[in-house]
Amino acid sequence: MKYQFRVYSYHPEEYRSKFYSLLDKEKVDYQIVIEETAPPPELIKDIVEFTASTLTILKIFYDFYKETKKKKGKMVIRINQKEFDLEAYNIEELKMKIELESGQPTKTEDE
Repeated sequence: MKYQFRVYSYHPEEYRSKFYSLLDKEKVDYQIVIEETAPPPELIKDIVEFTASTLTILKIFYDFYKETKKKKGKMVIRINQKEFDLEAYNIEELKMKIELESGQPTKTEDE
């Protein structure tokens, strides 16, 4: 089962290499688009579009987000034109949102 979603990461420039090293360690297909934004000039907007065979990568992004938040970082997940700010959800809620918005069938105990 694969999930397609985009991650928008707004974080200080010094975190960029760490951000991409985390992606390189994962076994996922991804495409990176970088756009500079202003103001503030010290923040960089990175858009990462990828297909994940598992949602484990979200835990990594969530932990990275918590670290960058201390430096005014922000991370947003977009699925089917709906955006979910990581600040508004815990990781399990976010995983459930991605599963539902990706159109994957949900199973119940009865099935």
